[in-house]
Amino acid sequence: MLDDTIDYSLPATIGIQKLRTFFSAAFRLPIFAVLFVDLSERESVSPREFSTAVETRSILMAFRQSALAFAALWQFVMVFTAFGTLGRDGLALAAAVTLVGLSALLARTGRHLDPLISTGMAGTGLWAYLASGDIDSALVFAACWQINFATCLGIILLLRPYGAPLTTGITVALVAILALALPEWGIGTFVSILTTQLSIIIAVRWGVSRLVIIASEADAIESRRNAALQRTRLVERVSMELVEESRMLHDTAINTLGAIADGSADIAGHRYIQEQCRRDVKILRALQARTTRPIPEKLEEIFHQPGFAIRRSGVADDEIAHCNQLISASTIAAVVHVVREAVKNSAKHSGADHVVIDVRMSEARLTVTISDLGRGFDPRTPTDGRGIAESIIGRACDNGFHASIDSRPGAGTLVTVTVPLDQAGTGSGHTEVAGGAKNAPWTSAVQLYQRSSELWAIGVTAVSVILTAAGGTNHHMALFPMITLMATACLVYRFIPGFQYHRLAGVLLATISITVFVLSAAAVEFGSDGAMHWQALASTGPFILLLAITPRRSTRGLAAALWILVALATALVGLSYSATAAQIVLVAGAVGIGFCGLWAMLQRLLATLGREVVRSELEAHEALLQAEVEEAAQKSKQRWMDAGLESAISLLDEIGRSGRNPASQLTRQACGVEERYLRQLVQISPHLVNLSRAFPATLARARHLGVAYFLQLGDVDIRDEETAQSIASYILGMLLKLNPGDELRVSLFPVGDELQLTLVGESITSPDFPFARVTNTQLGAVNLVEMMFA
Repeated sequence: MLDDTIDYSLPATIGIQKLRTFFSAAFRLPIFAVLFVDLSERESVSPREFSTAVETRSILMAFRQSALAFAALWQFVMVFTAFGTLGRDGLALAAAVTLVGLSALLARTGRHLDPLISTGMAGTGLWAYLASGDIDSALVFAACWQINFATCLGIILLLRPYGAPLTTGITVALVAILALALPEWGIGTFVSILTTQLSIIIAVRWGVSRLVIIASEADAIESRRNAALQRTRLVERVSMELVEESRMLHDTAINTLGAIADGSADIAGHRYIQEQCRRDVKILRALQARTTRPIPEKLEEIFHQPGFAIRRSGVADDEIAHCNQLISASTIAAVVHVVREAVKNSAKHSGADHVVIDVRMSEARLTVTISDLGRGFDPRTPTDGRGIAESIIGRACDNGFHASIDSRPGAGTLVTVTVPLDQAGTGSGHTEVAGGAKNAPWTSAVQLYQRSSELWAIGVTAVSVILTAAGGTNHHMALFPMITLMATACLVYRFIPGFQYHRLAGVLLATISITVFVLSAAAVEFGSDGAMHWQALASTGPFILLLAITPRRSTRGLAAALWILVALATALVGLSYSATAAQIVLVAGAVGIGFCGLWAMLQRLLATLGREVVRSELEAHEALLQAEVEEAAQKSKQRWMDAGLESAISLLDEIGRSGRNPASQLTRQACGVEERYLRQLVQISPHLVNLSRAFPATLARARHLGVAYFLQLGDVDIRDEETAQSIASYILGMLLKLNPGDELRVSLFPVGDELQLTLVGESITSPDFPFARVTNTQLGAVNLVEMMFA
């Protein structure tokens, strides 16, 4: 028997699915996308990333602060019209309006009052409607704008997806209450009010969304630029750390070992040499352990150089101490190291029995000279490239001051150090970031302001078209030329090349603004008929374009003064109809002029908040960069652990503990071996960050195995650490195949856009590197391996 029961669930399910499909497609339409998109600011999702919301946050903050300030100021107009229309009966309304204004001011410091502000403005606007009941009164006209501003504020403050629906719901409820309470106003009035509110919601939401999109695009570009800049700065910071460590190694252990090896240490005496060796051991162990190295903190330490006589001249101690407040801590340390190296060079090479350190100070600079009357030298003569080029001139250049060396054979040596002074006193007590943030350009502020001005002018023109089409009051057909002038201003601003920079552009826009105001007044018979339909914001469109292209306060002030004079003259025309009409004209003038003042405030806030946001971003970025530098520095610790410093440490330690005689021939020979090895080690340029981490281990391994290892590197680093480590591991493997006394020659130089690694030696096999093109050539008993990689 067949079951005749009808299953109604299937059609219902299909119907629900079709309904979901319909709404899903509908909400993908541009209008719904604008109304329901989340425009609230988003922070970076990871503390390891650069923030990507600098521009977006700035413009949203500026809009919010400006809107709340204007809302608070507008309440004064509401208080004025409440007392002007209701007298003492308007006291309660005035108190409520005042409370709303105070809440708007308080809301500028936090977001917890945001939902109450627009609701409070709409509520007091409704109260004013009901309290007056006269559609032609000044209070109703002001209340109309109170509600308009409440709608704008709601859209600006409530950027979440529920912001537009919530504001729309409040608007519909408000109009429904008015229609029920004041049916004598006619259904057309309420349709007009609803049309106005919905137009404001769509226009403001669209404008804010467009600005957020523009700002987000700028943020994305800035984020990519900052990420690239961060990588560059990270490499620079790590490179500087390695450079300073190499200089420290040269200025201490290498110099000491060299002085013992060539016998010049005998001049200073064993006691000084032992003290220096003990100090060098501490520094070498600090390099290996990555602990804090002793850093000079005061300029007075330039005179503390044991083992060699120093005579000083120039300014007294108190003036030198004052310089400590005018120079950054890193610069002080660099100056002291430069002076110490100059004194060491004099003690080692000059043959003089003392040096003279002279310190002079002016308002702009500090000058330190180190001179001796020794044998001198020819500066053109090639040297090891470290003592002068790196420890003196290079260190000065890297730290923002200047050092020069003047010497001739038989005429002594003069080293001059010139350091600029910061008379503002922002030396060691301030960080590098503070100075950078102060001068950091917020490059998109002007563009965003100009774009927002253009969007406002377009939006207010579009709203005027909608309101006119909806049947707004249009005496003398004044709305048509008014809209024509508004559209002309937008088109000229947008499409005529060079208009924004023409000297008559401000005059033209000011004339259009004033004319639009007069035409909007004429459309409502100067406030005497249909004042609720007065498009008082129409004149703000061209005037805001004027503000965008005219930064001079005098020009802006003159244009605003002309508008005020025209508004007063228009009020006199309204007075010929009635005192209420004149009052309405003044309120309309306050709407337009006040809103343009708000826009000027917005421009200032965009710049101010933009700088503040950039400053906070720079501080966060600097903290992140410093953390990454520390992390990279910990990796660099391996460089010194792999470098084979133990034998040098052991030798210096024995001399420092009097376990070895620094004057003995065996000690001098051992020091010469260690000096040559450390010099070879510091020849690996610290600017090659990845190579300088990976290749010291190959030097140490070759030395341990007794292999004659010759390493030559160009000035281009391997791009990533993994590749550098892979190549170093390959070379270490080749070293293990060689016997003591065998040779291995390795060179790495750029060839075009690639790097070429060449190995020459016996028993060399080709590596299996996926990132390189490898060739292996047999040249008798010697293998030649060449590989090319990016």
